[in-house]
Formats: sequence, C-alpha cells, structure tokens
Amino acid sequence: MLQVNTKCKMTFYSSNTVHSSNQYYNPPISHGSPRRHHHLLQQQQQQEEEQQQQQQHACGQEEQGVPSSSSGTSTDLLNAALQQKLRKRDIILQKIQSIRSKRRILHTENQSLEKLKLLWMHRYNAAVKERSRALSSYLMQQTRLHEHRDAHEKLKQIYALQDIFYIWYRGPFVTINGLRLGMADCSSSLMISSATTSSSSSSSSSNLISSALEQQTNSFWNNNNVTGSPVVENSVPWHEINASLGMMALLMHTLQKYLRIYHPRYMVHPRGSTSKVLSRKTKQEWDLCHQPTAFQFFARRNWNAALNIMGYILFEIINELERFIQNNDNKEGVEAGGEDCAIPFAVMLEGDWGNERIGTVKIHGLDIAFNGDAIEWTKAMRYMAINLKMIVALVGKYITK
Repeated sequence: MLQVNTKCKMTFYSSNTVHSSNQYYNPPISHGSPRRHHHLLQQQQQQEEEQQQQQQHACGQEEQGVPSSSSGTSTDLLNAALQQKLRKRDIILQKIQSIRSKRRILHTENQSLEKLKLLWMHRYNAAVKERSRALSSYLMQQTRLHEHRDAHEKLKQIYALQDIFYIWYRGPFVTINGLRLGMADCSSSLMISSATTSSSSSSSSSNLISSALEQQTNSFWNNNNVTGSPVVENSVPWHEINASLGMMALLMHTLQKYLRIYHPRYMVHPRGSTSKVLSRKTKQEWDLCHQPTAFQFFARRNWNAALNIMGYILFEIINELERFIQNNDNKEGVEAGGEDCAIPFAVMLEGDWGNERIGTVKIHGLDIAFNGDAIEWTKAMRYMAINLKMIVALVGKYITK
C-alpha cells in the first residue's frame, strides 16, 4: 500500500507538474464580445475539471491495484502538444518581429522616397517654367527672324548706289543729288526763235539769235552780272556746277572700285566742289573746279583738260563694263550684248592720248570740254550723266546682284 500510495503521489505530483506547466501557458484571448470571452473561460474550467477527475480516477485505480497506462500517455501527449504550440508561438513571434523590422525599413524608405518625390516635383516645376520661358523666347526670336528676313529681302531690292547718286533732271539741266550741271537753258533758243518768227525778215531774226546767244554766254562767264534777260535767269551759279562735277567725280571713283579698275591711267580725287584728277604716272593734277572771277593762269585750259580726262575715265569704265558683261554672259551661255546692255550715247576719243598726252573726248558728237557754246556743253553734260546712270543700272544688274 505504501508503494501504491507513493506511486499515486508521484503520479499526482506529475499531474500537478503538468497542471502547473499548463498554468504558464496562456492561450491567446480573442478580442471579441464579453459574452464570448466568458464562454471561453467556462470551457477552460471544464477542461481543467475533467483533467482532475481523470487524475483522481487514475489514482483510485492504482490504489485498487489496477495499472494506469493511459495516464503516462496523456501527459506525454499534452507535453508534446504544448511544446509544438510553443514552437509555433516562437516562430510566429519571430515572423512578427521580422515583419515589424521590414515595416520600419519600408517606412524609412517611404519617407526617403517622399523627400525625393518632393525634390523631383520641385525640379519638374522649375523645368516646366524654364521650358515655357524658352519656348516663349524661341517664338519671339522666330518672329524677329521673320521680320529681319522680310527686312533683308526689302533691303536686297534697294540699290544703294542708285539712291546715293540720284541722277535726274530739272528743266533743261541734268541734276545729280539735286545739283544742276549746265550753263544755259536750252529752251531759251526756242523762246528766241518763237520771238523772231513774228519779225518781218529772216536776216533780222538770225542777228537776234546770234546776239542773244552771245549775250547768254558772256553773261554766264561774267558770273551773271547782266540782268533783265530770260536766259540769264535760268543759268546755274559756279559753286553749284563745281559741286555737281564733284559728285560726278565721286561716282566715277566708286565705279572704278566696283569694276576693280585698280591701276587706271588717270585717277580721281573726289573732294566735293574742289575735286581733282591726276595722272597715275606723272602725278600731275588738274582741278575740276573753275571760278572765272578768280585770277589764275591758264585756268580755263586746265579745267578743259580735267573735263577731257573725266571723259577718258568714262571711256575706260564703259570698256571694262562691256568686257565684264561679255565674260559673264559667256559663262552663263547667254549671247553677249543686247539692247539692255547698250550705252545710250557713244563716247569717242580724238587726238593723241599716248605718251601722257591729253586729247579731246566727244560724247554723241559733242565736246565734253567747254568750247564757248553753253548750250552744247549743257547737252554734253546731260549725255554724260545719262551714260553714268545707265552704267550704275548695269553694275547693279551684273555685279552687285
């Protein structure tokens, strides 16, 4: 009996240990309603009472001499189940900790990504503003480019040489930039002839014409001192003639550069109303300006020499232009010459122009130098200016196109 009691006590002790071990296990309690929680507590108490009854029943069987084989197996099963649940609990706790650590890492990464998002949004807004600013600037520059192209096309239609040296006419006189070039009104001869037709005889009319022309020439050379004549009222003062000859000299100097006549026989020094021409070899100078009231030896002869040299320079310019047009037309496969390239009034050299001698130059049969006939010289200057205007037009067509 003592042995049985000891065994019973031992088994009871072991059952107590199991029971005590069960006290350390706290199953998870769901956070449901209070009614459900109370029901779970009742089920737990019933399980404990059943376990105590089974232990007491096992102890009673041992005291009666019945072996208790199921008590050991039940405790082993309970211990195994407890250990398995503990292991599952540990595994679940480890997973929870790993998930929490991952959540912390993801939270930090999310914060860094939010900061990067804010930074890139700021940069994106700045880039959008810069793009809109650049686009508006591009559109503005595009409009300016179109405006400048239109202005450039308009400027290409403008021929500066023709605008700078504006050759036109005023009455019977040719003008260059508004300055008249000539000595007498050519229409005065028509007025005189109409006046003489009403006279009775032809001899008196011829005498009247000759006296009127003589009076016109003398009055001009006397610097318009004679008054009361319709011819004298239309004459040109000397300072205007000298200024117009200076403008014509500047035009010839410019045409020499356009046609690349770098080593001409005679050169022009344009100096306004005091322009000069000189020989490139001997360096001798002739004045294009003339003033009858000023005292100077051989003033008229030197002035006529300067006018003839201007005619020779015009002859050189015409020849060089015709040569350039012929070469250009041959390159393009077009027949040279034509009515568009013809100079309206022919320029011819007379006399001996060799060995630095100065001959005479005629344009359309009229002397360029003044020979005492104011009407013929005015016509010659008109023909010369018309030739220069034609040359300017041809230079703009073939050279500066």
